Parts: sequence; C-alpha cells; structure tokens
Amino acid sequence: MLLNAEFPPECESYRAFRFSWSGHPPDTPALAVEQRSRNSVALHVSWNDTTEVATWEVISGPRPNRLEPLSSVPRDGFETAMLAQATDPYVAARARNSSGEILGTSAPVKL
Repeated sequence: MLLNAEFPPECESYRAFRFSWSGHPPDTPALAVEQRSRNSVALHVSWNDTTEVATWEVISGPRPNRLEPLSSVPRDGFETAMLAQATDPYVAARARNSSGEILGTSAPVKL
C-alpha cells in the first residue's frame, strides 16, 4: 500500500492533497461593485483556484487604463469585501502575494 487516507468525521470535502499545491488560474479576478453613496463603493472580489493572494488592492482612475492604488486589505477567504472612497469613474481590484508582487487584476468597472 502506498497511501491510506480517511476524512475526519467533520470533514465533507472530496479533495485531498498529498503534496503542497499552488493554484494559478488562467482567468482574471472577479469583481462586483456596489455604489454606496456619491463617493463610497463596496467591492467584492474573488479569484477561484488561486492560492497565493495575500492582499487585495483597490485601484481607481479617470479611464480604464489609468488606474492608481486607493487602498488595500488582507485577503479574507474565498470572497473579500472592501469599502473605498472613489471619486473617479472606474475601479478595479488587484491581487498581490505576500512579497507585494502583482498576481492579477480584475477588469475595470465603471461606476
């Protein structure tokens, strides 16, 4: 026998990993934006199958190709929620690893 594994009673996952695993999805992060007030927005970001995201950064700007950092928050599970004060018409979310390297950026959303 090479491997014998069992799930603990409280576990309901069908996945088991014998070795360390790192996910690098081919798609971009998913972003949903909700306008809260004139300058306040709530952002919900997720990136299925990624394992390296340490922080999410909110970026905003006057055009989709001219976005600058506003704020950042630590990753919080599958979906991370963020609040930001955005005066520009476009926002996006950028994933960074623990070294600060950019892993991926969502598509910009027009407010």
